[in-house]
Amino acid sequence: MTDDTNVMPAARPFEIVTLEQTASPDGSDADNWYRYELTQGTTTITGYKQGEADEVREEVTSLVSRLNERRAGKTSRVHLTRIGRKSQQRAQAASRSS
Repeated sequence: MTDDTNVMPAARPFEIVTLEQTASPDGSDADNWYRYELTQGTTTITGYKQGEADEVREEVTSLVSRLNERRAGKTSRVHLTRIGRKSQQRAQAASRSS
């Protein structure tokens, strides 16, 4: 975990704090379970994932990226602006005269 003591909790990104092999959460015989903890300020998310170590690390890292993108807002949206009635009438008049 990084030292962001001067940063407001909501401004901190999600990050992986723990990713460790663990017993199966449902008590099954499978031995390839991993437990992860993600934090963002004072928020902690604990999850379990089954799979190979490299795959689990990749998927949890991808999850953290998606969570941080969500926090940052949608960047691919079109920015729409509303034009006033007079501007709209002028635009319509100009298109008719062309």
